[in-house]
Amino acid sequence: MAFLCNYLNIILQLKKPMANSRNNRLRRVFLSIFLLSGVCLLAACGEKSIATTENESEANLMFDILHTRGLHVEKNQKAGEKLGWDIIIDEGWFSEGEAAVATQVLNDHGLPRPKEVLPETTSPYGMTSPEEVKKRQNREKEIQIANHLYAGLPGVISVSVVIAQPDNSWMSLEKTPPTASVLIVQKELPPKFTHADVQNQVSGSVPELKPENIRVTITQQPLREIPLEKLAEQRRSRMIFAFGAGLITLLVTALFAIWYMLKRRKRQIEFDTKQVTEGDEIPELATFDRPALVVGDEED
Repeated sequence: MAFLCNYLNIILQLKKPMANSRNNRLRRVFLSIFLLSGVCLLAACGEKSIATTENESEANLMFDILHTRGLHVEKNQKAGEKLGWDIIIDEGWFSEGEAAVATQVLNDHGLPRPKEVLPETTSPYGMTSPEEVKKRQNREKEIQIANHLYAGLPGVISVSVVIAQPDNSWMSLEKTPPTASVLIVQKELPPKFTHADVQNQVSGSVPELKPENIRVTITQQPLREIPLEKLAEQRRSRMIFAFGAGLITLLVTALFAIWYMLKRRKRQIEFDTKQVTEGDEIPELATFDRPALVVGDEED
């Protein structure tokens, strides 16, 4: 930020007018060079938004996961009426692939979590059937149980809950109990919880749902290795490249400025010499063009 402030200060100083028109033209040349280089520097900035969420606790979790892995991450609140947060990765002056690595890390942790969409309960004719209401309530219960398992079970990446509510009408002679299926994706196996723990938590959230009627499946998705050493090596090589490119740019700019000043000075010297030469010839022409007086002649 301090570098950009100094850069803008230099540009403002170059824009101040001077009395000498030659210096003004030189300032315009330097101003064009600085503006062009500034555009290149701004284009090289690598801030990228990799995730957006409406849940601040989820945004804090993503920020903490990326920050603990040495990635340059920021959490910014979105502007506007709708509340939300953006997770931004700063890749530096040149792209180093940190955004792709950050996306990989978040995906390995099941983040950002997909936004659940509830089924519609209003028909085009403005009427809601009991089946639609029951379906929506059942989906809300599934989302609630999944969030509960997210918070209560360690090392969980993703949770999927499906509850089958039988259609037991008042005319049914035999009541069919509800059943459920839970799929849990874990970072490492064996998990730090048992199938019975999951069954007890789910059965306590649904009336008449017995633990033995809940099928629990636990799978593993191991975390992929983060190429931190490769990123650091790329950063060093690109810093060297950026330093060399900046040094060459300064040298070329200095040589161009010297060449321009010498060229302008040469033109000024030639112009001054021509003015002096033309000024000396005028009196000589006036003297020799006048006819000489002969002895005995009188001037008019």
